[in-house]
Amino acid sequence: MTVDQRTFIESSLGSQAVEDLSDAISETKALPVAAVAIAAAAWCARGALASVPTSVLDDISNGGAGTAYARNAIIGCLGGEIGGLVWKFLPAYLKKKAIEAVAAFVIRYIR
Repeated sequence: MTVDQRTFIESSLGSQAVEDLSDAISETKALPVAAVAIAAAAWCARGALASVPTSVLDDISNGGAGTAYARNAIIGCLGGEIGGLVWKFLPAYLKKKAIEAVAAFVIRYIR
């Protein structure tokens, strides 16, 4: 992951969300940096999201609902990257921010 990619993810999440996600991840001895988890989840979801129009991902990255298929692909990859137990206990606002950040990362760096 480049410095630009890490900066993009951290600015997408916001400082409080990055801190909360990093704390949640470090408590389980999983990945140490929130940005790495977002980038890994985006890489994981790229195949499933290949057929999803960019407009749907753009909607998700801007706080919209997108489609159930796209959101579930992202959630599945996030749960795999940070751990299902960590995902289960994350606050709703942090889950939403993480989903939005993955969609934005896919648009900016993978497509």
